[in-house]
Amino acid sequence: MKAIWLKSSRSSARLRFLHSTLLVTSSLLCFWITPAVKANAASARINYILQCQGCHRADGLGNNSADGSGTPSMLTFGRLFLSTPEGRDFFVSVPGVVNAPLSDEEMTHVINYVIEALIIRDAAAEPFLYSLEELSRYRKTKLVKDVKLLRRELIERGIQ
Repeated sequence: MKAIWLKSSRSSARLRFLHSTLLVTSSLLCFWITPAVKANAASARINYILQCQGCHRADGLGNNSADGSGTPSMLTFGRLFLSTPEGRDFFVSVPGVVNAPLSDEEMTHVINYVIEALIIRDAAAEPFLYSLEELSRYRKTKLVKDVKLLRRELIERGIQ
């Protein structure tokens, strides 16, 4: 009887040790990772306010006028642009993105913030998010056409 009790207490001790090790490890990971994720989200929002909000407004509705000039609503057309390679290229190749004084990494966070917070707002946003590599590649592309003309063409093609 004594041998069985000793064997089970050793197993329990091992389980308690593994459990406490797992808790400590996961706590440390949360301690290190969570602030970085929160910092990226906070700085992306701040960079959106500083670099984009002047034209796109805080809510992403833009400042479009009746004649089609100005900045159209990202809420109305964002998903359309994000759904095709040409639209994705347009979305991150406009002068405000290309010329912003942000690194590609910072701009990736800003664009993904826009997608998650303003355009899609749910778990369905994941396939639309940009990787750093994709954004860097598109951002190096200078738009050949007039931004307003290309935007209008993309919208017309997407609506048909």
